[in-house]
Amino acid sequence: MWRRIIVALIALACLFLAAGLAVREILPGNVTAISWKMESEHFGGWSALDLFPDGVGFLAISDAGAFTRGRLVRENGRLVAVEAGEPEWLKSDLGPWIYPFVEDAEGVSLESDGTFLVSYEGFSRVWRHDPDTPLPEQLVRSDAFNRMNPNGSLEALASLPDGTILTIPEKPKSKSTYPVYTYDGQSWQQPYSLSRKTGWNAVGADFGPDGWLYLLEREFVGFGFRSSIRRFDISQAEEILDGEMLYQSLPGRHGNLEGIAIWRDDAARIRAVMVSDNNFRPFLRTQIVEAVLDEGKPGPYRNSALANSHQ
Repeated sequence: MWRRIIVALIALACLFLAAGLAVREILPGNVTAISWKMESEHFGGWSALDLFPDGVGFLAISDAGAFTRGRLVRENGRLVAVEAGEPEWLKSDLGPWIYPFVEDAEGVSLESDGTFLVSYEGFSRVWRHDPDTPLPEQLVRSDAFNRMNPNGSLEALASLPDGTILTIPEKPKSKSTYPVYTYDGQSWQQPYSLSRKTGWNAVGADFGPDGWLYLLEREFVGFGFRSSIRRFDISQAEEILDGEMLYQSLPGRHGNLEGIAIWRDDAARIRAVMVSDNNFRPFLRTQIVEAVLDEGKPGPYRNSALANSHQ
């Protein structure tokens, strides 16, 4: 009996492996992955991060409702270490961290005024957090948020310098598209969608200094995670955007990558920094991964004030 079970498991693993290898890997020539560790009971579960324009300072949040600030250390242009402070708790509308009002924090976007936006699953919403005030600002909710899968709602979050906020659900009802929701300071709209492949989920997004929207997606294939990055020109937004594939890994190459931040280095190269969520399980990896995506492809806002204000 055990022999049959073992043979069946091996056959199943081979099927998953074959499925994973059927899609070629798309990796830039310069990809660095390092482990991130910290002696803290609140460390782990990092679901999102955003970078300061220098590509060094960062803010990361966990799906338990904690956040930390830190810096990335590089030598000769490659990541070698992560330095970060003791995690702090996000503030809820009832005061400093009252469980479960700030759990399921999934996306983050640093703002130029020192505040940061956070998107939440469960009770789908976006809040603005200010380290200098006791309570977060609750952005108005869209009626569409009430109809989302509680465990697959607002995952990806990004913002443009003009104040426009963008969020994308992780697991929409549609198998072929992700609805994109934008906020203009008064109300939410759903002006267009991004294409989606079966099995893939949106887990992170960021606007690069080139004005392109970068989307991080994840697929679980039974024994490991695959990750991909696509780039979209939303200045030419139509009903459905397909995007350009820049990065796609084979299963298990990295951990459960969930957060992404985009920056431009001194050589004008566009880089993506990603963080993995270990789901607070010590046997899973917490990683910071950095990939040089290209040599600085001109973007839709490359020569505009919008691009300049985002650098």
